[in-house]
Amino acid sequence: MRAYGKLHSSCHTALGLALGLGLCATSTQAQTVSGADGNTSDIIVTAQRRAERLEDVPASITAATQETLAAAGVTDIHDLDQIAPGVQISYAGAYTQPSIRGVTTLTAGPGWENNVAVYIDGFYSPAPVGVNVALANLQDIQIFKGPQGTLYGRNATGGAILINTRGPTAEFTVNAEASYARFDDVAVNGFISGPISDTLRVGVAGTFRRSDGYYRQVDPAGSGGTVDDAANIRSQSVRAKVEWDATPDLTATAGYNYVLVNDPTTLLFPNQGYAPAFLPAEPFAGRAPYRASSNVDTSNEARVHEGTLKLVYRTGFGNIASYTGYQKLAARTVYDFDGTYLPILNIDGPNNKYTFQHTTDVTIDSIGRLNLVVGGSYYNDVDRNDGAKTFLNGSLASFTYARLTAKAWAAYFDATYDLTDKLILTLGGRYTRERKGISYRQLDASQTINLVEPASSSATFSDFTPRATLRYELSPRTNVYAAFSQGFRTGGFQPTPAATPALLVPFRPEKITAYEVGFKTATSTFRFDAAAFYYDYTDLQVGVTRANPVTNSLISFVSNAPSAEIYGVDLQGSVQPVNGLTLMAGASFLHARYKEFPNITGVGVDPVTNLNVEDVQDWSGLQMTRAPDFSGNAGASYETPLADGTLRLSGNVSYSGASPQSNPSVFGSLAGAQARVQRYRNDPYTLVNAQIGWTAPGDHLTVTVFATNLTKERYYINYGGTTFFGDVGVFNQPRTFGVRLRYEN
Repeated sequence: MRAYGKLHSSCHTALGLALGLGLCATSTQAQTVSGADGNTSDIIVTAQRRAERLEDVPASITAATQETLAAAGVTDIHDLDQIAPGVQISYAGAYTQPSIRGVTTLTAGPGWENNVAVYIDGFYSPAPVGVNVALANLQDIQIFKGPQGTLYGRNATGGAILINTRGPTAEFTVNAEASYARFDDVAVNGFISGPISDTLRVGVAGTFRRSDGYYRQVDPAGSGGTVDDAANIRSQSVRAKVEWDATPDLTATAGYNYVLVNDPTTLLFPNQGYAPAFLPAEPFAGRAPYRASSNVDTSNEARVHEGTLKLVYRTGFGNIASYTGYQKLAARTVYDFDGTYLPILNIDGPNNKYTFQHTTDVTIDSIGRLNLVVGGSYYNDVDRNDGAKTFLNGSLASFTYARLTAKAWAAYFDATYDLTDKLILTLGGRYTRERKGISYRQLDASQTINLVEPASSSATFSDFTPRATLRYELSPRTNVYAAFSQGFRTGGFQPTPAATPALLVPFRPEKITAYEVGFKTATSTFRFDAAAFYYDYTDLQVGVTRANPVTNSLISFVSNAPSAEIYGVDLQGSVQPVNGLTLMAGASFLHARYKEFPNITGVGVDPVTNLNVEDVQDWSGLQMTRAPDFSGNAGASYETPLADGTLRLSGNVSYSGASPQSNPSVFGSLAGAQARVQRYRNDPYTLVNAQIGWTAPGDHLTVTVFATNLTKERYYINYGGTTFFGDVGVFNQPRTFGVRLRYEN
């Protein structure tokens, strides 16, 4: 929705290496320039729509380029927590779910949007399944921490993640990369760009990946071995951009994006305990890691076609930017929920989504000490469940049709005024109004009998979210700031049929009020950022999986938690003690708890039968999901001449404390002393990645050997339970080695 530039790839060595470890905080556009003292370590950013040094931005932001993400061993959006303390990227089935400082979503399925907004090339990405792609052919990624209630305010109570791909270049450019890794993982991507004329430039990027995946199907004959791959991974994409200088003051960029991704790993449901008696003891996967059972070919395929048009007009008073995009998403998920070779419960769900969005920004920088951004946006989304099939005991049981709509309007402003040469005030606000609608039918196998009464409804939600910051410059590269902001996630409807039309009522919007103070400083060889924050969180939307008494299938159900409290401290820093060596570290201390959340239906345990039961629980005072009390990362990177080329060594260590993963449920009222103990938790884990690379003379060809998860840590990326099939969970990828070859002209 907004103009983003690129992270300059020719940073000063020290700064570039720090970025390579994913440490340096930056924003939507960054480049290095010579500072007042003649060094080249200043990073110029435009987070507030104007050029500012990184340390002058009163916000907590982290970013890295494609090359530097690869140097830290990050190859997928779900690995970003390895370089950004306080951040976790997780799954719920097929859907990507980011968490920033404990703010995340537990709702998943057609019609849901995250509460951490994701933008690709400046356009809001409404489909969580659409961002489940590898990080290839990127320009940079930025993570904005805290509610983005003004400039990135759509469903951004937790923050925003900006993914920017490469744009057309003024000179002929060719980059290509190929890699091979464990699990027969082959990836190829390339980028070609150059001028057609003095005013016209074209760039095309393409990616391809295939992998056998790291889960295996157990032998149905009960030998204890495995017989086949359980979750093959396939993805490919094409991103094309044409950039035209229509006049000296008007630049137009037209884009076409195609993405195909099929990664069914998190649609496997191997049992992890509390299995009911009707599930076979063998040969289903049981608790064995990286094993699965299924009587269908599991699939999680999504195809995205998107057209975009960006217009930037430069005037005497500032810039006018217009962003228009249309996206069509066609997805299909096929999975076996019982995780056995018996045909107990299978789902085949097609989903089509059509999204139009437009935003206009006006940036004014010609009024003395005032810098002003005003803008407005329109968003129109139609999400269709086009006949999801439910199979029970091998027979087709039902069809579900649903249509969810969203129409949203927003207007916003952001004004920064220099009260003095050292004291700067920013005030902003955003008004959002959104109308949500739903209609559905659920039919039997013959599609002639309604299993529930068809119904439809709509509701309108609106809110004003302000922002205010005050920054004081202690010295030219050292600042302190205080910030206040609010975030808003719209309300909506359960995207599954209700038992009766009377129960078709909307859940409430969630709101967050954030307070933050921060300190930033930098020299030519040293950077340090620190931020302390407090969030007052109300009506947060929490989803749980429950049994549908009408169809004997499973549904996602959303409840509003009345209140929660989050506070903590983020720290990050880097230093270059000697030329070529960079050391970095980051840490997040977090307290994220449901403040008040009684009478919620969770998944408990009956100690007599040792089976899961639906239980009315009280989660007040308990830890929120994906919100470890402590997380941190550290790394080192060293560059030195070798054999007329350049040797690069890098390593990264990340730690995450214990926290619930996908479900906050406790053992429940029947469990005695364990009644208030949360069940679906990850233990603390530490990940170690390392790389050795050599660039040949001429700086065109680089070969890299890499390893991820060197210590073979195991934790859940999806973990929960139901009363039907016990607990289910999918583990992270085990230790992996590979080699990468890269060419740059």
